Formats: sequence, C-alpha cells, structure tokens
Amino acid sequence: MTKEQYLGELQRHLSYYVYVDPSIIQGYKMNIDEMLDEGLTMNEVVERLGTPSQLANALAQEFDLVLRKKVGMPMWVKVILIICALPIILPFAFTAFMLVVTFFLILITFAITGITSAIWCWFSVDYTIAFKILYSIMGVSATVAFSILTYFAGLGVFRLTKKIFNRKRVV
Repeated sequence: MTKEQYLGELQRHLSYYVYVDPSIIQGYKMNIDEMLDEGLTMNEVVERLGTPSQLANALAQEFDLVLRKKVGMPMWVKVILIICALPIILPFAFTAFMLVVTFFLILITFAITGITSAIWCWFSVDYTIAFKILYSIMGVSATVAFSILTYFAGLGVFRLTKKIFNRKRVV
C-alpha cells in the first residue's frame, strides 16, 4: 500500500463522520512523510498507525466524531423511478377492475344485440310468426341467461378485487 492509497482509504473511512477537520488528514500526511524519511517502509508505518479503518475509528473516538445518518436514495431518483414504474404497475393494478368493467360492457352489448335482433326479426317479412316468436324467446332468454352469468362472474371478480386490494400487510 502506498502513502496515497493509505491516505485515500483514511479519508474514505473518515467521510462516514459528520465533520472531520481536513487538518487531521494533513497532519497524518506529514507524520507518514516523517516516518518514511526516518527510513521506515510503508508496511512498518501501517503497523505503527494501524489500518486506515482502525485509525479512523481511533480518531473518531479521540475527537468525538458523530456518524452520518444514512440518507438513502435522493428524492429526485425516487420520483424518476416511480414515473418509470407507472406504465408497468398500472396495468396490473387495474387488471381486476378492468375485468369487472369488461364483463359489464359485454353484458350491455349482448343485451342490446339480443333486443336489436329480436326487433329486426319482427320487422322482416321473410319469417313466419312462429319463427319470430321462437327467435324472440330464444334470443331474449339467451341474452338474459348470458347477462345473468356475466353479472355473477363480474361480482366474483369484484369480490376477488376487493380481497386483493383490502389485504392487510404484515410489517
């Protein structure tokens, strides 16, 4: 380890504390220069002073230095991550809700289709009265049956959605 590497490591370890006077590092730079001028090798200097982390801990105790609080991610990084995640999260968040809406739209579509086809059948001159009655009954009953099934399926999805979004999170 060279003198510059040692001082860089010492400075890195001291940067974990709130305020460190730069003169501390300058003082140790002069001390290391004096020891090297006396003929000691850098390994011997490290043995005398200790590793940079040991020296930083000793200096922190000697000068009553306070550790910095961990700041975490800056707010602007969090905002950018949330904005980037929205296109991924929103489809999953609204999938169950959209299923309910889709079921009810299908229900309305089939109801309108059944009624329209029954009306069209009655105004057509190509069919007999018996066929018109049978077609109307079948069309309306099929529409009602499908509407009921869609309604109950929608309720099931709605209940499932409520369960998913109302779960209590264990902390």
